[in-house]
Amino acid sequence: MESLRIIQIERKLLITNYEWYVEGRTKAFAIRIIRMYAVLPKRTEAQIRVRQILCRGTSAGAHCREAKRARSKAEFVSKLEVGIHEFEETRY
Repeated sequence: MESLRIIQIERKLLITNYEWYVEGRTKAFAIRIIRMYAVLPKRTEAQIRVRQILCRGTSAGAHCREAKRARSKAEFVSKLEVGIHEFEETRY
């Protein structure tokens, strides 16, 4: 019984560490995009693309963070998939 409790605690710690890892990476990504936006030329044609990258890149982290607060496994997967989709659109 005690070993089951230890396994449950270890699993919770592993999940918590992963959440911190993902949150840190997505936040760093958003900060890099914001800094890139600040130094790029202010020409209209460049700004259209950069604003789209800015919106997609920063919302990806928000979706991943929302996934942490999901009420079910299906909701978690759905929100995480949206976040991944936003990352893919940013990369493209």
